[in-house]
Amino acid sequence: MMLLNTIKENKVQIYSLTVFWSIGILLSLILFPSTPRYLSSLLGLLIATLFFLRLKKYNTIFFIKALIRKLGLAPIVGFLIYASWCFIVLIYIKEASSGVGYLDHIIQEFGEPSEFIKSYASSAIDSLVFFVLVGLVLTVRSIKQPEDERLSRKVEHIFPTVQTESILSKHLIDKVSELACINETTERIVSICDYSESDGFVKISIKSHSVIKNIHNNCSFSHPNMPWGFSVEESKPNTEILGEIHEISIISKLTGNSKEKHLLSGIAQLTADENSYNTTHSIDIPAEKEVLYQTNVWAWEHINKKWTFNSSRYTESRRFSLFNHTEIDFQVDVELSNGETSQIVLEAKKKDGITPKEIIHKELLPDDSISFRLSKVTGSAKGSVNREEASSDENTQTEDEKYV
Repeated sequence: MMLLNTIKENKVQIYSLTVFWSIGILLSLILFPSTPRYLSSLLGLLIATLFFLRLKKYNTIFFIKALIRKLGLAPIVGFLIYASWCFIVLIYIKEASSGVGYLDHIIQEFGEPSEFIKSYASSAIDSLVFFVLVGLVLTVRSIKQPEDERLSRKVEHIFPTVQTESILSKHLIDKVSELACINETTERIVSICDYSESDGFVKISIKSHSVIKNIHNNCSFSHPNMPWGFSVEESKPNTEILGEIHEISIISKLTGNSKEKHLLSGIAQLTADENSYNTTHSIDIPAEKEVLYQTNVWAWEHINKKWTFNSSRYTESRRFSLFNHTEIDFQVDVELSNGETSQIVLEAKKKDGITPKEIIHKELLPDDSISFRLSKVTGSAKGSVNREEASSDENTQTEDEKYV
């Protein structure tokens, strides 16, 4: 039973090794006619085995599986039967048994082979060698390398136990497709546009630019329902318009004639009655291509709000540029998802312009988030800053950027 299980688990390797052996024996008999046939056969077996082990190191198993999938098992079994028959005929005409005493004794009982049998054997061997060589060349040229296969084939290779066209297979294809889309660069311009002293609200503007690249070599990325959302958590007193969404767009063909797709008609306004905006849209990125995803929003939020930015895909480079357009100094408490914290002081606007503060991170995983919390600086000395502490401790999040 253990032997049968071993054969069943390694049937592809056994089939392929048998084919290599058959070809090795036939070629050795043809290339070394003066050598005793049993030595030629042993030499062919040895060379075929070494060649098989050598190729196995370079993903030959995938090639063998692709060969069986393309040709089917029946032609390969037929070839083995025909090759075995040719080998028996060679033994009968003493081309593969010369010098082997017990075989000579057995053959004598059948009598001497006729000229017709000898002619048939020669023709059969010629045909076998010709079709093997031509068939292998054509098959090798027609079989794709693993990296050139369709995504479904790649998933089958990675997860061989998953049934084709099953729900799990489709789920794995979707997940692998999403993983192969990365953010090359993500840049956000965060500006403090205004501050209301009476109620402690700040007007924040956020412009986002993300270059999303599909790193598949031959598979396009397509998502029919890509979500995006933005909301205002707390209403500013005596204010009708709490925020606005000015832009949601995707620009493809970044070089040459660009193609821009606007996903927002006009301006979406947020009020106390409708304090959130949520939408879905489709995105298509060809293989090894990239698109620019842009958003532009502003909102009134309480100064104690905690702004959290994250992305669900790998990001090569993330840059935040922080601007202060007000006449007040602010301190920004920065907290990363790994627990690291830092403080940045945004000085009040000056006559000679505004100098932004930049935060740059490289090679970020999907769960690597960054949070900001503002506080008003009350002291004049920047070395020992005093700041007004917020009375409440809300933990809210900005735009839902699951795919950005």
